Amino acid sequence: MGGALQVTHPDVEHPNNNWNLLSPCNGASDIAVAELAEADPQIAKLRLLDHPDATVRHSAVRSISRTRVPANRFAPALARLLKDESEDIRVAAVDELSKLGNDAAPYISKISDNLRDLNPDVREATARALGNLGRYSFASHAALSDCLTDHSPVVRLSAFRALNNIERCSLKQLCMSDLLEDDDRSVRLAAALEVTSELTKLGSSSSMLFQIFAESIRDGTELEQQRAFEAMSASMTLVAPSFIMLSQLIRDDDESCRKAGLGLLTHLGSRAMPFVPELEEMLRDPKPHVRKTAAEAVGTLGGSASSCVPALVDLLRDGDEGARAAAAKSLGMFDKQSSFFMDSLTLLTNDENSAVRAAACQALHNLDRSASMSVSTCTDTGSICSDSHPSDTSGILSI
Repeated sequence: MGGALQVTHPDVEHPNNNWNLLSPCNGASDIAVAELAEADPQIAKLRLLDHPDATVRHSAVRSISRTRVPANRFAPALARLLKDESEDIRVAAVDELSKLGNDAAPYISKISDNLRDLNPDVREATARALGNLGRYSFASHAALSDCLTDHSPVVRLSAFRALNNIERCSLKQLCMSDLLEDDDRSVRLAAALEVTSELTKLGSSSSMLFQIFAESIRDGTELEQQRAFEAMSASMTLVAPSFIMLSQLIRDDDESCRKAGLGLLTHLGSRAMPFVPELEEMLRDPKPHVRKTAAEAVGTLGGSASSCVPALVDLLRDGDEGARAAAAKSLGMFDKQSSFFMDSLTLLTNDENSAVRAAACQALHNLDRSASMSVSTCTDTGSICSDSHPSDTSGILSI
């Protein structure tokens, strides 16, 4: 196995267990380390942290949290491993130190030094560790602030979160942070999410956050879309609704944005009343997808958008089947005005498009007009209620 092992802990006796079981030629593994640790955890792990094989050292570091020995006994050895030649071990060491709380305080300076490590994974893990240590890491403020301009997006984001966790950055600091205008979309979104709960104090700055959320809904991953939509919904309860932003979402060429706009209108309920005139205008928009989405939106508001009924009735004759279907289904929500459009809905049950016919039948059913003559004209009665509602915002954009 090579030369004699160096004894770095004179207060610990040499164990008589079999080190050769953990030599590289015998395939050192987490299992072997765990078994040795079970036999004599304190001595074994302290020695294994200095083992010449990097695989053993890494396994020993990662198994510290599973030992019966107080983890703080390993702090000095973990601090030495912050400069290990293996990047994985440096990451593991800083991660384990972050779990020690007050016992890691004497090593904050050494931990902070790894914010300048050449490997971005090490820098990111270090920033995250300092954030986890909270107030014990206050002395690292300057070094973490420097990381806000790191060339790695994940390092910038972890540094931002760490600073916020260490001292709860003031609202002004968060809003002025360059991360809200970062080149990386995921960083912009994460930074915006950090300050969402403070929207009541943001004033005009909230429009920047709404734009970030809308961008993430349009271009982000499924998880980013979900988080952005949830943040938007929460924001709407904290500040006056941004109807300009809602209008942009509903008019957007991207379907996910239009669905988000519908979901937000549903979430707002009666607070969306000031937006009704805008919806009425959208019902006559040149773009079919805008007319369709506006019709769906009117349906989510129901009777509170009764001024849109004439425009919806006109839409029953639209050249786009999607717009016709959306208008028909939404009219099913306006029973008090039904006398003005019952005949038009009944005629639509003979539409050439099956989705339109089904929507018309569903609307008649919702209006509780169960006259057999009206419903029997539907050639797609079996599809009533089978289609998903056009304004369905389930899945990644559910509320």
